[in-house]
Amino acid sequence: NGLVRRQLDARKASFAPVGTVTDASGMEYGGITPIGLPAAWPVLVDEAVAKTGSVVIGSGIRGSKLRLPSRLLAALPAAQVLPGLGIPVALRPAQAGADRGIQLRRAGLAVTLGNRKLAFRV
Repeated sequence: NGLVRRQLDARKASFAPVGTVTDASGMEYGGITPIGLPAAWPVLVDEAVAKTGSVVIGSGIRGSKLRLPSRLLAALPAAQVLPGLGIPVALRPAQAGADRGIQLRRAGLAVTLGNRKLAFRV
């Protein structure tokens, strides 16, 4: 993606090897979350995602996910909100109501990132 390369000031951009990411983040492959990543790692967020009501992200382990208001994702210390990062995709009718079976219990989550403490209520 040209936008990503320009934002990172890189000629070529690719994902880091799994072992490098899991060792540096302390998270499991398949559950890596933007919350708690090393401070030097940018978190690129599409502007449309930042404007949605909520997002589902990894929790740090494979067996669970976090649902949080998208404004909190955009407020992470390393977050950079970029217009045009993602490509909009129209949902097929079968996908439109696919999340209706999800039940979300009220829960709180507090995360400390450096000297900032973020609290989430979902």
